[in-house]
Amino acid sequence: MGYQLMVARTLHRHTLDLMKAKEVHAALRARLSDACKSAGFSRFARTASMWCREESDAFQIFRLHLDTKFGYIKPIGGRIFLRAWRSRFLHPQPDGAPPLILRDLLSYPRLHRMIEIEAPIAKKILAGDWAFLQSLNEEMRTVFDRTRRNLESAAAGIRPPNAMIDEMPYVDSEDVARWADFLADAIPDISAAIPNHPG
Repeated sequence: MGYQLMVARTLHRHTLDLMKAKEVHAALRARLSDACKSAGFSRFARTASMWCREESDAFQIFRLHLDTKFGYIKPIGGRIFLRAWRSRFLHPQPDGAPPLILRDLLSYPRLHRMIEIEAPIAKKILAGDWAFLQSLNEEMRTVFDRTRRNLESAAAGIRPPNAMIDEMPYVDSEDVARWADFLADAIPDISAAIPNHPG
């Protein structure tokens, strides 16, 4: 049995009260629409949350996607990721160099703001019911123990901005709205940084 399938089956009874992926994407798109238009980006309709801007010889592209390893697991919620790249082709995945992540795209103050937004969300997750760990095998307990330690650091706001900041955790619509507002404000920075991608 594949590892992801094993995780999914083991945690199936803990995935109640889900915030569906389409609801997350819809909330992100609604908030980002005007900011993207102002920066000259159009939404690529065949992908849930992807925007592109045409240059003379390439496309500037950025895409939001959700955690595909665990999805949304109560009580640890889900994670939003952003990837950005340049390409001669309008594809939903980069066809050359690895894509840029938030650490590559944002200024130090914005990365610090991410840590500030993340802290109360991490506290919310830590306050949830972690009793399900007792039903997991040792390998999976190790994975989620590591997750919990990372959350404890995030809740304390002690992650340095130059650390691997690459995800936006959420539990509910309020968290998604916070990240959507953050991203809408950051679109000019993201737009200015995408041309740095080698394509």
